[in-house]
Amino acid sequence: GETYKKTDSDFLDSEINTHRDDGSTASTAVLLGNQLYVANVGDSRAVISKSGKAIALSDDHKPNRSDERKRIESAGGIVMWAGTWRVGGVLAMSRAFGNRLLKQFVVAEPEIQ
Repeated sequence: GETYKKTDSDFLDSEINTHRDDGSTASTAVLLGNQLYVANVGDSRAVISKSGKAIALSDDHKPNRSDERKRIESAGGIVMWAGTWRVGGVLAMSRAFGNRLLKQFVVAEPEIQ
């Protein structure tokens, strides 16, 4: 979680990124012994192949996910349809690094599995 917080902070650092309003998503995986840990923010999906079949290891952070929509609306944001479900009618994911203009609603807290 700390690495994701630092990455988000770097995106939002106005001294380094004066006119930067963009963002990014990420998924990371760490294998410790026989345990695989996956963290993700946004819609960068982690998958693994098992017997030739793709198995999702992470859940996309989309604004139409009921838990994400509730979190966004509780923070005062809106989720609306604009070709797809979007935060504030703009961003098609509910978690991401950066995205300064929507940061109040679009968090960079990863889900870890």
